[in-house]
Amino acid sequence: MRNIMKSAFGGKKIISILGALALTFAFVTKVSAASPDDLVGWWKLDQNEEDSSTNNLDGNLVGNENYVTHTGFGYAHNFDGATYIEVADNPLLEPVDTLTVEAWVKRSGSPGGAKYIVSKYLPDRFGSYSSYGLYSGSGGLRFYVGNTSGWTASPEATAAQVWNDTWHHVAGTFDGANVKLFVDGIQVPGSGSTVSDIYYSGTGNLYIGSYYNGTWLAFTGLIDDVRIWSKALAFPYGVIFDPKADEVYFGITTLRAFFVDGNSTSSPVNWAVRYNTCDANTNTRFGNVDGHSDLPNWDGSNFSAEINTSIVDPGYYCFVFNPGSGVRETRWFYIGKLGALSPETAYNPVGTTHTVSTNIGVPVAGVEVLFFVDGANPLATGTDETDTTGKAEFTYPGNNPGTDTITACIDQNNNDECDTGEPASTTTSTKYWLAEYVTGGGNVKDSNGRKVIWTFGGNAGYFPGSSEPVGQFQLVYHPDKKVCHFNDFSNFEFSGEKATNPEAPYNTVSFIANGMCNGEPVPVEGVSFVIKDSGEPGANTDEIQVYGLGVSLSGRISEGNFQVHDIE
Repeated sequence: MRNIMKSAFGGKKIISILGALALTFAFVTKVSAASPDDLVGWWKLDQNEEDSSTNNLDGNLVGNENYVTHTGFGYAHNFDGATYIEVADNPLLEPVDTLTVEAWVKRSGSPGGAKYIVSKYLPDRFGSYSSYGLYSGSGGLRFYVGNTSGWTASPEATAAQVWNDTWHHVAGTFDGANVKLFVDGIQVPGSGSTVSDIYYSGTGNLYIGSYYNGTWLAFTGLIDDVRIWSKALAFPYGVIFDPKADEVYFGITTLRAFFVDGNSTSSPVNWAVRYNTCDANTNTRFGNVDGHSDLPNWDGSNFSAEINTSIVDPGYYCFVFNPGSGVRETRWFYIGKLGALSPETAYNPVGTTHTVSTNIGVPVAGVEVLFFVDGANPLATGTDETDTTGKAEFTYPGNNPGTDTITACIDQNNNDECDTGEPASTTTSTKYWLAEYVTGGGNVKDSNGRKVIWTFGGNAGYFPGSSEPVGQFQLVYHPDKKVCHFNDFSNFEFSGEKATNPEAPYNTVSFIANGMCNGEPVPVEGVSFVIKDSGEPGANTDEIQVYGLGVSLSGRISEGNFQVHDIE
């Protein structure tokens, strides 16, 4: 499963900690701060009826389309009294215990009585009332919820308060006991009489701009930015949509938040991304405070800011959103960065497997990393999810001789390739698959067979297209604690009898190696190797000779195994 998440705004993100959003309880009421998890539907009405929450509750416009500009919000829909938006019935549209319905509205003069801005149809009440409705009441504005015994409404705002040719934010809430109405973030005094829950039955669609009770009770005027929440919100409120809580983000990342205070006039916003703290004036990496001047997109309600996480160290970060009115929201998340691939270079016989690993820089499990293989074995490309240390590891078979270049990345567009611009490992790994080779290793003990004198091992040989042998070989002489690494080979020759397991024309290889030994100020050159594969299991049968190190090695290996493979 790919750990690439869809944000509430539709952008792709790869994996983030939300500061706890306080719940306040007064007797049996439940009034909450806003959390994106509680957003049921969000219809921005920006020239479409799509739902901008994660729930895909898209609407269908019935009647005449008439979108007009709404400063700071993009667009609004101008309803003509014969047009409405219908959203198909869905269990998500039926919160039982708590609810908020909100929108922006504008018109000059009262629309008349019982004209609906938002309604949830209640079939078995034959249209006499809905499960919940935000409507014009007797000419002003009112909110109610329905139950089996009838409906309970908030106090009514007057027409002069709402219908004065000015944009107003209106919201109705039900907190499990009381029904309330807010205009521009201020509660209309009083609340509806106590009610315990909301009643739903049958197939009841949601309507924006109307309600049906035998005739359409359609609204005439402007409606915008309709939202339904499964909680009773406290006003004003702010909510962070991106980054997601405790997910990991890579590369270019967009932060998104939303603010409602009922004021259509944009006020300044402060924001910051801080390393390992949410505290002011501390470890700020992005923002428009603490000496930073990163400008966000901000219209007084909708907030977005783009940050390039690749320019900061990986770690734990806090996004602080402070739009004013006493609202300060925080969100913890991780910034990751793919490190180097290990090993950077490796040599293996064809037909074996190779393992390569990387780390995302933060201890988060479940982040999917793509390992893209280009070269002799391109079909070997695959993925692995990080463990709790942030490590991802990939093993694949080298079925074809030749060279592979391996890149690790976060495959943000899910095309199984590491594309330009996608977060990638700081280095690539080069893998050589050898068709003609010597591979293996072991040790040689003293004459009593107790103490290890020599330890050795590695792979060396040819791959198709190579004119010189390649590989890596290590040799340790324990009495002097001498460790030598060889990676330059020449005079690679096969000879001897036929080899078995794998079958090959010859069972002996000789070569000259150059490299470095610890304690030596200059490279060692011209070290001669002869290795003989005398069959399985290798111990006490395979032989090795090494000359040119000042101390010689010649004899059968005590433990281990060599394989020699040549192609006729």
